[in-house]
Amino acid sequence: MMQTLRMTVGGVMAMFVLSGCSPHLSLTQEEGMLEPCVDITEVVDLVSVSRNTRPTCDVGGLEMVFPDGYSMTAPAIGHTAESLNSNAPGEYHAVNVGVYGIAAAVRNEQGEVTWFGNESAVERRHAALGIDF
Repeated sequence: MMQTLRMTVGGVMAMFVLSGCSPHLSLTQEEGMLEPCVDITEVVDLVSVSRNTRPTCDVGGLEMVFPDGYSMTAPAIGHTAESLNSNAPGEYHAVNVGVYGIAAAVRNEQGEVTWFGNESAVERRHAALGIDF
């Protein structure tokens, strides 16, 4: 299945094709424009990300650490990242929702999904793409 992400950048509609289902997440130019985090060199600890504070810069490309210690690279704005690793205890998913931040999740071996990140990012991700990943 394919999922289309549409994002307006500089008055031009950009489309990204992502793996997933058919709904799409739309971001306005303002929602998709954040400067890269140049002063941040440490990892993004998903446990400590405030559920109510929006990011001041784009964390895309930085390392994200899930509560179980698994880490992966944060996706660029408008992109998703997924990882299924035989050495990890679950399946990992993240989407960079621009000014709303990162919505990240882990599906454990029992199939239970736990979401992390800014509450607005998670809500926008769910509204556009559904609760599952």
